[in-house]
Amino acid sequence: MNNEPIQKKKINPNLVAAVTIPFFTVIMIIFVIMPAVREEEDQVINANTNQPTAECSVDADCQTPSDYLIQSRCPFDSGCIEGQCEVICPLSRHDPDLNISKSYPITCSTDSDCDCSGYLANDLKECKCQDNKCVVVIDQEIEL
Repeated sequence: MNNEPIQKKKINPNLVAAVTIPFFTVIMIIFVIMPAVREEEDQVINANTNQPTAECSVDADCQTPSDYLIQSRCPFDSGCIEGQCEVICPLSRHDPDLNISKSYPITCSTDSDCDCSGYLANDLKECKCQDNKCVVVIDQEIEL
């Protein structure tokens, strides 16, 4: 058995810095910077949710919530209707020729020209003529 004292190796401070600085940088990014950025994104998203209280003067003032954009039952959009941002579903008619896969917007000049009885979902708020096209105004209070 060797009774010589064990010699401790000195740790290179440059190696310690080379390992710990990137480690703590990643930790800081994950726990400090990313939540702050996410919170800022959430505030922007929440500011543009098109709840019925969102005021507008033109359609470009409104943004369609992503919950509607990902749905396939309708090409949802948003529009400024009577000074409020609303989610809308444009009404269309399909080409009568079954060999043609094309839809055409249903045109109108007043709300009474529009018939939304073919819209079968339960989130119909009202039927409107928006920019000379018939649209279903969606009731956003109803769960998706």
